[in-house]
Amino acid sequence: MTALGIACSDGTLAARGANLANADVGLANANQIQGRHVASVTVAGADATTATITVAYNGTIPNVPDGSTVVYTGTCNQAGGMTWAVAGTMPARFLPRV
Repeated sequence: MTALGIACSDGTLAARGANLANADVGLANANQIQGRHVASVTVAGADATTATITVAYNGTIPNVPDGSTVVYTGTCNQAGGMTWAVAGTMPARFLPRV
């Protein structure tokens, strides 16, 4: 999330907009970011001020279906920082709070 905040403040998000991707914020390809429960992490720009980070899970967490996601949506604010919202297909009781 920090890298996306930097992309907001340094103008990368504004310049790349909907074309913003993992490489623009210094991350490996989505499917190369994996862990014990994580299948991938994808950064995607929506427009010049909004982007998402989607974490897809691999079904190894009890009561969490394979392919469940947590989606962090960051929106640049006038001060140069970001405000965040969380959604996704992960069961609501497991969604983080921001």
